[in-house]
Amino acid sequence: MKNSIVSFAIIPARGGSQRIKKKNIKKFYYKPILYWTIRALKQSKLFTKIILTTDDTKIAKIASQLGVDYIVSRPANLADNYTPTKPVIEHAIRVLNKKFKINYACCVYPCNPFLNSLDLKKSFQILKKNKRNFVFKSRFNCV
Repeated sequence: MKNSIVSFAIIPARGGSQRIKKKNIKKFYYKPILYWTIRALKQSKLFTKIILTTDDTKIAKIASQLGVDYIVSRPANLADNYTPTKPVIEHAIRVLNKKFKINYACCVYPCNPFLNSLDLKKSFQILKKNKRNFVFKSRFNCV
């Protein structure tokens, strides 16, 4: 596996939602909302590993049951209402770099029930083709 490309999808799922309590594991069409994101990630077949970073043991347990490959325990200082996504993903990558060599890391938000594998594949193609550092994909445009 020395020359193989290793790509990780990193899902930041904090437990302390303010507006909608436990939103990452609330049911949406009879499944935890996190299920739909994990499903799209698996269907895309783009990722070597699907990672969850969380401060919440219940979210971690459900994510494990849904087939997440690895869980990064997020420290409290990265789990408040004011912490941006970037340091959370950087922390996860630092933890993961101790065990894995990562070529690509993709941040995918957990409350994303309409995400589909085609969107993920298109975004990845743009990333590779344009040799960009990031791609922001919405249903209507890509930058």
